[in-house]
Amino acid sequence: MKEELFEQIKKNSPNLFEGAPGFPLAYIECDEGWFDIIDSALTTIHGHITSRNNQIQSNIEYAKDHDINDPAFPEWRKDLELLEYPQVQQIKEKFGGLRIYLSSEDDYIYGIVNMAEAIAVRTCEVCGAKGKMRGGSWLKTLCDKHHEEREQARAKRYKTEEAWEQAIK
Repeated sequence: MKEELFEQIKKNSPNLFEGAPGFPLAYIECDEGWFDIIDSALTTIHGHITSRNNQIQSNIEYAKDHDINDPAFPEWRKDLELLEYPQVQQIKEKFGGLRIYLSSEDDYIYGIVNMAEAIAVRTCEVCGAKGKMRGGSWLKTLCDKHHEEREQARAKRYKTEEAWEQAIK
């Protein structure tokens, strides 16, 4: 992915790129066609944690003026521990699909990641148009146009079907 698109993703979800202890800095290894999917997923995850932490901060403020052990203290206000933002470890194409690896996730985040990965296998990795998984020596999700370009490039490299068969063995 182009550096300026990666920077835009980091700008839109800054707390997800602070770096998890013991993990190298995050990187993205896929083409630009999946930019919107990745950006939307991470922005949604960032918003989820920010929203939850705003509610928890409100609970903390409320608890300062009330006895948490009082039976009348609302149960839903007992959530007093701020959530940490999961850290992006790696985002890449693997076996033709999108993979998003985070340092941690709850059920909501797990759902967002799974949805993004499911959308990506129907989206051209190169341009973002409707695509499908294509075989060959390397699985890749491509639209018809980019699949044809890939096939033409392959045909130039391997003049005969025999040469192609030898190359993929």
